[in-house]
Amino acid sequence: VRALVWIVVISACSRTTLSYFQGIKDVRRVSVLTAALSLGSFTLTVLAVGQFGLKGWIFARYLAEAMLLALSFILVREFVSFHPGLPERYSLRSLLLLASPITLSLIARAGLDNLGMVALTWHGLPTKELGYYGLSTLLTMPLLLVPGALSSLALPRLVERISQPEELRRFFHKIIKFGLITTVASSLIGMVLVGPV
Repeated sequence: VRALVWIVVISACSRTTLSYFQGIKDVRRVSVLTAALSLGSFTLTVLAVGQFGLKGWIFARYLAEAMLLALSFILVREFVSFHPGLPERYSLRSLLLLASPITLSLIARAGLDNLGMVALTWHGLPTKELGYYGLSTLLTMPLLLVPGALSSLALPRLVERISQPEELRRFFHKIIKFGLITTVASSLIGMVLVGPV
């Protein structure tokens, strides 16, 4: 359990920096790189779990999250400045006040993502079975790619329409319908591919 704790902090930091590109509607800039990194980390996780079980899964998770964090900081380094002279709204204090609740929400989400593994570890499940559990949760991730991409694209556009209630409502309903269709379709495909257990 202790070995998993810092994954939450690392993943929250990396997703906070990537959210910058979501806010400026430049998701394309990071999508290819993060998709390639995800594919590489998935392959690494499969190999590590097969070889070392739970320890391999923990190692692969840390390595994948650290790589994503390094990549995200490289992408935003040109937009980050600690020099004085910036407008008050861009001051470090203002950014920290704005980012704190966002970071806390991401930490909570990352904690929930890892809650199953923590609970199973707490109840003493054998490490090999825990490794396979971690791998099985990763196998469901491709089903979430389309809904996740949709939400990343939709959020900045929803914010743009915040002062236009009718347009906001229409766009929101459109996104909900499309998201429901893609989520149900992905779930059905997953159920067919997995078959009876």
